[in-house]
Amino acid sequence: MSHFVMYLIVMFDKISIGLGFLIGICALFTVIALITKLVYEPAVRDSRYSDENDKEDAKRAATVAMKFFKPGLIGLIVCILLQMFTPTTKEAAVIVVVPTIINTVGEHEGLKKLPDNMINLANDWLVELKPENIKNTVKDATDKVGGAIDKGKETVDAVKDAANSIKDKIK
Repeated sequence: MSHFVMYLIVMFDKISIGLGFLIGICALFTVIALITKLVYEPAVRDSRYSDENDKEDAKRAATVAMKFFKPGLIGLIVCILLQMFTPTTKEAAVIVVVPTIINTVGEHEGLKKLPDNMINLANDWLVELKPENIKNTVKDATDKVGGAIDKGKETVDAVKDAANSIKDKIK
């Protein structure tokens, strides 16, 4: 894989952001041109405008608007399509890495056993997560804690008895 391809993979998210910016600009030009066309086109046909200069100005504005509308619309469509088909950095990494991993696994016998080992490990973990196994584990832990608490109480009682006997000897 060349350095340029790796650079592109890393930059795909920024390319997508740039395309989003271009989509916004093209959409802005398209909407402004469309609004201008819709505002000035009726003025060309309206008989209330008796002044020919006003009609000419309206006609020129509608013509200029259409000069911006068509390229803006084409740019908008092209940028949307480019953004739709530009993968994210994560998707591009998967596109490049997964076939390499699959080809590497196919060439080595030791790696072919890896999926089976992973499945067995997941199976063992799922068995441990069964509700009855969790209940037994919690019960065992509770019994151990209870036993430790009992031993702690016995130790406290023994220390109290020793302290009392020392007090009796001192008196």
